[in-house]
Amino acid sequence: QGSPTAETKLLNDLQKASEIPMLVAMDAEWGVAMRLDSVITMPRFMALAATNDSALVYNYGRIVGEQCRRLGIHINFAPVVDVNSNPLNPVINYRSLGENQYKVAEYARIFCKGMLSAGTLPVAKHYPGHGNTSQDSHRTLPQINDSRAVFDSIHLLPFREMVKDDIWGIMVAHVYAPALDDTYLLPSSLSRKIIHDILREEMGFDGLIITDALMMKGVTRGNKSGSIEVQA
Repeated sequence: QGSPTAETKLLNDLQKASEIPMLVAMDAEWGVAMRLDSVITMPRFMALAATNDSALVYNYGRIVGEQCRRLGIHINFAPVVDVNSNPLNPVINYRSLGENQYKVAEYARIFCKGMLSAGTLPVAKHYPGHGNTSQDSHRTLPQINDSRAVFDSIHLLPFREMVKDDIWGIMVAHVYAPALDDTYLLPSSLSRKIIHDILREEMGFDGLIITDALMMKGVTRGNKSGSIEVQA
C-alpha cells in the first residue's frame, strides 16, 4: 500500500539487507494500482474479456508485468481464472474473465504470456474455483455444492489449461467443496485431497502452490492460529 516511490525504496532496502535475493509477490490483478496510489487504474478483467480482443488481452498482461518489474516485483497473484457462474458472487464478480470456462481459460493463457514477456511470473487463482458462490471467503467459508462432474467440466477446466501451459504458481481458495473433499467444513486450502490428490496427482501440477491469505474468515473460523499454517 502507499505510493510506488515508497514501495520501490522499501524493496530496494530489503534486497540490500538480504544476503539471498528475495522473490517479491504482489496482488496486482488489474495492475499495481490495485494496491498503490498515483498509478493509472486498468480496466477490470470482465471488461477486458468483453472486448473479445486477444491482442488487447496480451498487451494488458504485458503492461501489468512491466509495472510489477519496474517496482521490483517478480510474482503477480494473477490471473483470476474463476468461472463467474453465479451472478450474485460478491467477491469474484468483475475480477473474472467471464462465465464461459473456455473463454476464461484462453484469455488467462494469453494474459500470462503477456506478463511473462515482461519477466513477471503469473499465479492462477482461486483453485478449485470460487465462481459459483454468493459468499465472500474474506468473511465466511463459502460452500460450493456443485457435483464432481460440474467441477471437472467448468471450474477445474481453466486450471487444467494453466497446468498444460506450465503456469508457475496456483493459489488455493478457502472454499468448502464436498464433491472434492467431504471432510466437514474443511477449507480447500487445508485439504490434502484437493491440493495433493487432485491438483498434484490427477492434474500433474508441479509448480508452486500458494494459499489465499491465512487471516481470512474462510480459513480462520473454527481453526486455531498456528495450526492453520501447519495444515496448509
